[in-house]
Amino acid sequence: MQFLQPKAAWLFAFVLVPLLIHLIAMRRRKHILFSNTALLHIIKKETQKNRRLFNLFLLILRIIIIGSICFAMLKPIFPISKEYTSKESAKILFFIDNSRSMQLEGSSGSLFEEAKNKALDIVKSMPNHFEYLILSHDFNSLSNWSNKKEIVNQINDLNISAKSKSINEIFAKQKQLFSGLPNDVKTCYFLSDFAFYYDVELGLDTSINYFFTTLESNNIRNLSIDSIWFSEPIFEIGVENNLSIKISSRGKKTPINNSMTIFLDDQKIFTQIFEFTDSNEKIITLPIQTKDFGWHKIKAQIEDFPILFDDIFYAQFFVPQKDKILCIGEGGFEKHLQQVFQSSHNIQFKAPSELLKVNLEKYALIIANELKTLSLKEEDKLSIYLKNGGKGLFIPHMEGNKQFVKEISNQTLFENSRPLIKKIEGKKLNFSSPFFERMFLREPNNIHLPEIYIRRKIAAPFELEPLIVLANGECLLARKNFGQGWLYLLSSSLDPSSSNFHKLELFAPIMSRIAENSKTYLKNYYTVGQNNIIPIFNPKIDISEGIEAKFVNQSYHLSPSYSISGLSSLYDYKTINQAGHGALFKNDTSFQIISYNHSRRESVIRKNNQLINEISAQKNAQFIKNEKANQKYLQANILGRKVLWKWFVLVAVLFLIFESLTLRLGG
Repeated sequence: MQFLQPKAAWLFAFVLVPLLIHLIAMRRRKHILFSNTALLHIIKKETQKNRRLFNLFLLILRIIIIGSICFAMLKPIFPISKEYTSKESAKILFFIDNSRSMQLEGSSGSLFEEAKNKALDIVKSMPNHFEYLILSHDFNSLSNWSNKKEIVNQINDLNISAKSKSINEIFAKQKQLFSGLPNDVKTCYFLSDFAFYYDVELGLDTSINYFFTTLESNNIRNLSIDSIWFSEPIFEIGVENNLSIKISSRGKKTPINNSMTIFLDDQKIFTQIFEFTDSNEKIITLPIQTKDFGWHKIKAQIEDFPILFDDIFYAQFFVPQKDKILCIGEGGFEKHLQQVFQSSHNIQFKAPSELLKVNLEKYALIIANELKTLSLKEEDKLSIYLKNGGKGLFIPHMEGNKQFVKEISNQTLFENSRPLIKKIEGKKLNFSSPFFERMFLREPNNIHLPEIYIRRKIAAPFELEPLIVLANGECLLARKNFGQGWLYLLSSSLDPSSSNFHKLELFAPIMSRIAENSKTYLKNYYTVGQNNIIPIFNPKIDISEGIEAKFVNQSYHLSPSYSISGLSSLYDYKTINQAGHGALFKNDTSFQIISYNHSRRESVIRKNNQLINEISAQKNAQFIKNEKANQKYLQANILGRKVLWKWFVLVAVLFLIFESLTLRLGG
């Protein structure tokens, strides 16, 4: 038998209390005057003998009761395994979390000090011949096991570290330190606030007995990356685009310093220290630029403990090559198009006779500027280009005595053969059209609309999507689906005698929007755990059989959903359950980067319940969730010992009941 609280042995002095009471009671004499004692002589002898036996019996009962209570206070335990009674030492490994999250205040000082004190209590309750080893985030554990005195000094010397290992790395290190030892002598105590990053597989060693203790703080301030955005929706090579990161604060408003790190394509490009005082949010802005075309990955990261799930934000952006634009025409005034596209696009001007010689698939936009005629072969070539996802802009000429192209593939573009000469003003822009989405920060009130002097009427208005509407209800600019592509129609030419459209501030953004590859903008992030539509910005990708989304260690099959403004779209079906960068694949070929983030719902302060639940499910792991369970596992149930103090309490209660009954019956 062993005792966890041997210092409580002084309580046995209370055993003398019933003995003293018994001795004092024997010395007391009560004198009673009686007229004749002759008749009571025999009764007196018999009663005195029985009373002495009764008092002696009560004395023994009371000594047993008080002794049982004292034994219970000593916390007696009985080893049920031979290994712990022999001189062969058991090995006890402590992991004491010394990361920065442990600096938070707990119920009695910092969480780190609480962890050290709990470890010291465990060591003091162990037999002297056990051996110990300490593991922390520094991974600087000594290879030699230490005795009781040495481990106490090592625990006291342990300090907070800036390093932070994942729980998977810690379990792997514990397994390494225990390698070569028998299974029945390996025990690990894990004292932490469980603010860990961890992979899907925890990697607990089934040969190790784990005891986990949680430490919680009542004073937490949580910082989280709320969102990020760019100042410009379109990237250009070598041109800076400001990236803004919004950081939110929840919890107690105590001053705190932190750092923001930005990674571009997995390379660290920026680090900044920032301070939070009593505000709820802060926005950090920095310039981003790249020298490469294509998709790029952004990762913004802060270091905020103990809540880690919202400290990283993933995003992606696309840098397009300068799209080629082909302008084929017989009219003049190409200089207006040159001024619009010279910085953002590679525009080329060719005569109509060269149309059959040019590979149209290389161009993002074909502008037919005042074409007079098209041969059947030229018309077929343009039709195939449009039906395969290309875009075309037709601008008619205003010369009334000359022929002009007014239909293509048996689809009429313009109605009348002669132009209409009458001044008419623009009335409105069709802001309900996706064409104008995010072209303006807000819908303008006093926008200058063009004046038209000569025009041709666009045909089949019921098949068109109006973009600029004139005062008489006709369209100055409209578009229609042409197969998988778009066909844009302008009812007036670029000649200053026909309209002043090219002079207005609207002209450049509208022409640029027509030339864009995408019909909408790419969202910067998607949220894990919620249903989301993922738009596919490549018209050549067929998603009818689904697309595969691949991450570092996982892949998912995404099913097709529906189209938005002609875009192919996928539905994630809640299959994405991790944050990070991924890629969309078709036939093992990547064609688009996607970014996923955890839910930002107020970034509530919470423990990592999923990690705790996964640990609790392990057969060789005991999770200590409260102070009562802490006492049970850390003191009473150590290394296979049988608890005895409860039995002594039970004996004391039973004898106390027996004494009460004896006194009542004896009386």
